[in-house]
Amino acid sequence: MKKYFFSIILFLIAINYSYAFQRATSVESLTFENNKCIIKGNGYMFYKTFTLDRDNSKAVALDILGIKSYNPDIPSLILTKDSDAVNLIRLVLHKDKNIGLRIVFNTKKNAQYQINRNNNTITVVFSEDSAQQINKENPKSQPLTQESVQTSLNTSKDNTVIA
Repeated sequence: MKKYFFSIILFLIAINYSYAFQRATSVESLTFENNKCIIKGNGYMFYKTFTLDRDNSKAVALDILGIKSYNPDIPSLILTKDSDAVNLIRLVLHKDKNIGLRIVFNTKKNAQYQINRNNNTITVVFSEDSAQQINKENPKSQPLTQESVQTSLNTSKDNTVIA
């Protein structure tokens, strides 16, 4: 009975790996321009992400799962000169065949990202933290107190503005 059960388990594992290999893709290109990274393959790409926070930066890792191969012309290090959110992109082949390729984006601490997948393309768009920019442009209104009213009355007499 145990032998029969063990052979069924091995058969199911083999089917699972063969199905994953049939669905596996090859990564053909990776381009980065204007805070936008486009990863193209020749099949449907599965991925997972995670982030690591550091002192003044963070790393966003994108693991492309189950790839057969990738184009060796894609550089393993990409310096991003025109980006205000990403400093460096690193590509690493993973030893685990289920993962395949890991793309690590070294970003600024306040950078935000959005990932879109469309069959054979994964697009990662980075941007500066919009909440911080809004706070600089439109500061929060402070409740009026007796001191602030008195200060504003005093400044209007002097024709000077205190910021």
